[in-house]
Amino acid sequence: MRAAAIVICILQLCACGRHFGSRADAGPPPVIAAAPKGYVEAHVLRGTSPTPGGGSMVLVTDAAETLALPIFIGGTEAMSIDLRLRGDKYTRPLTHDILSETIHELGGRAVQVQVDDLVTDTYRGTVVLERADGSFATLDARPSDCIALSLGEKVPIYVKKSLLDSEGVPVPATGSGGATIHSHNPTSL
Repeated sequence: MRAAAIVICILQLCACGRHFGSRADAGPPPVIAAAPKGYVEAHVLRGTSPTPGGGSMVLVTDAAETLALPIFIGGTEAMSIDLRLRGDKYTRPLTHDILSETIHELGGRAVQVQVDDLVTDTYRGTVVLERADGSFATLDARPSDCIALSLGEKVPIYVKKSLLDSEGVPVPATGSGGATIHSHNPTSL
């Protein structure tokens, strides 16, 4: 059901030049060679980790790996992120695979993804797409979906610097992954 809704939205986006329940067109093309103003380029520190409540968490870190943004996600998103990190595919296409294939089939491409904000313990993200005609569109998205899409499409992840500064956790100098998580649990769900 969810995959069908995503496909319908993408079809509407490409066919009529707009999308529903999301932001207006991005306007001028985004800067692809560098992070947008106020953002830093980021990457997934390592695969997802299970959480005590049965969910998962992914750490998105700055290039220097000094701060990591913990994003709590669901099991399906965690599986998709882990598969894409390894370059593997599930036996049948997952939602993120269908989304990528749909974008390509319609002549578009993903340009970048962003983690933009935290509203009531829920992270907000954006996917930037280039349509077949060269115009750009931005889609409101969960950061977990942004991350999965970026890994599959090999496009940059940008995190708002002020968000990383306020919600990020220090990454140990050894890089062994012992980041301490804040007591609250912002989520992308």
